[in-house]
Amino acid sequence: MVILLIDITNLTGGNVRKFKSERLARKVEVKRICNYCGAEVTGEAMLCDKIENFVIHWGDCSRKDGSVWSFDLCEDCIDKIAESFKIPPTVIRDYRDIE
Repeated sequence: MVILLIDITNLTGGNVRKFKSERLARKVEVKRICNYCGAEVTGEAMLCDKIENFVIHWGDCSRKDGSVWSFDLCEDCIDKIAESFKIPPTVIRDYRDIE
């Protein structure tokens, strides 16, 4: 049995995640799609953080006041977007530096 779960925070094109049901007791995510490039991330790549979910709660005085956005970006698209910043993002912790 395959179940499509649509993020109800954005019904006009929200994230689509594909799940399979195991013994109808729990749902296991089997695929996520990058909202930027459309790449499908499955299996072990999902477990290895090759795709991240972002949730933005727009605050008061914003043109999107009260809106909540949710989207998935693959690691390659996150890198491309970050490279386009005028001021690079701050890396709070880089586990590659730990010996």
